[in-house]
Amino acid sequence: MKKILFRSLVCALISSAAICSVALARGNTSLVAASTNHDVGMSFYKLIGRQPDFESWIKTDPRYVKSPAGDQPNILKAETQKMEMKFNALEVRKTPIVVRTAVAVVIKNVGENKKFLDVNFPGLGTVYFPYLLSDQNITVIPNGIDLYRHIPLTDLEAANVGSRIDYKGIATMVVEIIPTSADGRAPIMLDATPQWLMLGEIGFIGFYNNYLEEIWSSQAPGYVRKDAEKIFNLHQSAQKDGGTSLDSLKP
Repeated sequence: MKKILFRSLVCALISSAAICSVALARGNTSLVAASTNHDVGMSFYKLIGRQPDFESWIKTDPRYVKSPAGDQPNILKAETQKMEMKFNALEVRKTPIVVRTAVAVVIKNVGENKKFLDVNFPGLGTVYFPYLLSDQNITVIPNGIDLYRHIPLTDLEAANVGSRIDYKGIATMVVEIIPTSADGRAPIMLDATPQWLMLGEIGFIGFYNNYLEEIWSSQAPGYVRKDAEKIFNLHQSAQKDGGTSLDSLKP
């Protein structure tokens, strides 16, 4: 796969130094599975210094609910132990939350010499990612993500980016968020729903077409993608099986 180098976003446009990034399109590097609701819940509780109610999480899991009643006590005990071990080992500020979602993207011309990659995030207003755990809504808000609504491009960048956007203008957005803080005092109302907040910094953000080719990406200085080697190996495997192994990674 041909690799295309893009210039970085101008740092003056970025309000947080952690998001002042180099933008590299390195081919297919989107093969990172999204974090689960349980992953997000563990990060939230680790940040606020409390032990989660793992049993309530398991009892609302469809796999538990659909299992035979006689098997449920053993399942509950075994899964609770697994979660406790994972929670105790979690290094929350070294374990990014990975979001994968579909967004609309388009190249827009502003005036004679300005071009932008316009990104239409799901919903209106504040960009956030909600996760439901039992009856608790935990919402992840990445610092500075609004700055990626309008990404400035040179003419050459616009041509390269535009060649990878499909005719529907739909892309998979991958965001790797480093958890930094959470509020465990009380939920706040977002879109008429009480939600517990967790904040984070963007380590990586990228957009991919239906063939999982990278359209554009940005990576924070010093941030190392945890599964970089795994990503490469998965891509190599996908080339051999015609890409069918990647279906679960598409929005």
